[in-house]
Amino acid sequence: MTDTDLVQPAAEAASGPEDGQLPAGYYADDVPFRSGVVQQQAPLTMAVVAALNGVNPPRPTGAFRYCDLGCGNGTTVNAFAALYPEAEFVGIDFNPGHIEQARADAEAAGLTNVRFIQGSFADLDDADLPPFDFIGMNGIYSWLDRDILPAVHRLVGRILRPGGLFYVEYMTMPGMIAVVPMWQLIQAVVPVDARGSHERATRGLRVLEELSKSGMAYLDRHPTAKGATNGYVTTWHNNLTKIDHFAHNAMASGFRPRYVTEMCDEMAEAGLSFAGRTPMAFNDPDLTVTLQQARLLRGVEDRPTRELLSDFMRNERNRRDLFVKPGGNSADSAAARSFLTGEVGQMARAPSGTPVQPLQLPGPRKLPLSGAGYDRVIAAADGRATTLAAANRDGELSDDVLIAVGHRLQAGGQYFLCEPGYAGAPLPEAPARLQLTNPMNQVLLGRARADGAGMPVIARAVGGTAMTLDLIETALLDGWLQAGYDGAVAYAQAHFADSQVKLKVNGEPRSLAALTADELGQRLSAMARVRVPNLLRLGALAPA
Repeated sequence: MTDTDLVQPAAEAASGPEDGQLPAGYYADDVPFRSGVVQQQAPLTMAVVAALNGVNPPRPTGAFRYCDLGCGNGTTVNAFAALYPEAEFVGIDFNPGHIEQARADAEAAGLTNVRFIQGSFADLDDADLPPFDFIGMNGIYSWLDRDILPAVHRLVGRILRPGGLFYVEYMTMPGMIAVVPMWQLIQAVVPVDARGSHERATRGLRVLEELSKSGMAYLDRHPTAKGATNGYVTTWHNNLTKIDHFAHNAMASGFRPRYVTEMCDEMAEAGLSFAGRTPMAFNDPDLTVTLQQARLLRGVEDRPTRELLSDFMRNERNRRDLFVKPGGNSADSAAARSFLTGEVGQMARAPSGTPVQPLQLPGPRKLPLSGAGYDRVIAAADGRATTLAAANRDGELSDDVLIAVGHRLQAGGQYFLCEPGYAGAPLPEAPARLQLTNPMNQVLLGRARADGAGMPVIARAVGGTAMTLDLIETALLDGWLQAGYDGAVAYAQAHFADSQVKLKVNGEPRSLAALTADELGQRLSAMARVRVPNLLRLGALAPA
């Protein structure tokens, strides 16, 4: 690419918007946004996070209602609908292609409890929508133009019932402060024209790649911007989905990160107040900052201000926050504690008797998950699902201690958060032949197969994603389903035969097509020891 090539796109824009200026409200609605299952906005996760912050949440059981605003191709809301057939789900997106795919997937999975609405948020102001217990919005808010935001606030404030929860993911300051100018630069150098968002994003990535290769003092002096740039530059040639992702994330005119205090003010316009943050570890300062920083945070009484200070300590780039619409019995903190101790299950991921590893914390430091409280819960949740209350039948531990123990075990990632009663057997032996128990998992597998990607595996026991399989594991599971355990390796090798994709295997970049039967066999054996048995006891898989 020459210097003249860099400025050529601006000249080409004569057939597009006047003066080559970016039109207000530009967003890539002509390319798909491929989404996965966002576990952070699962009903069970939302309820637990709210309860950890003293909010009595709506219960993710029975006939609750859930709305996904900006649902994309519907993967998340379809997954939840498949797991909660007694509940009602609605997905809303302005992209007709997204809604078409979402409806097709719902039909393929045999879902009858989800419906989709195609339209902008402004058009939905007067739509006939029921009150919802849970509303999710992921990957949308930071890209909305200012003139659309009031309609979003009105909509959420109107359809979220008192006591209901709103999950929203958004890009955050100060961590994004250096990235915004880079995306604005690319938008200016590659204006909108009539050739479509995919072509515009491709030209933008070429420019970004050339700028990165030729050297930019700006990138050298701003590591966050350099990292965001390299994340696209190093992958887009071998992963065409990255082009569409770039079109959505970096080329939208409304892209604007926010300070958390700004976000709280905007949510107040919808009548909502802050109720917590996912991942769950972020609701305990001791787990996310140094001890000295945690002491400073505890000296700040106002929660939004404390969150802002934490964001500066961590240079936060992204937040996944939860807000509550006050009312109902949401202020009943005793009921929130009762929910955490008596209605939420804990279950060890590892085989029975496996030692629990300490938490790795900023500092760096380690937090041993041991002592009377931990030992009691660990013993009760070893090989079976249990509530915190069931682990404390003699009442020796207070609810506050139990909740802290459960929270930290979850933060360590070594325990499933689940509904009691849906799982509980020790890890079973993996059978020679398997089948998927939920048709939506078959849809997810088919998409992973078509995209050459990994897949999330959903299970009712955990209310969402039980685990995410990487590309190799997905191909091996597919082979196990199709040809049995003994035929899985040969199936995966045939699947990868023409692949140009390279992955790190044992720390070294390897072509998928070059993986040996021994290497794939080792991965399959590892899956058979823990991952597949866990999916069996969670009900996502069953013997065929």
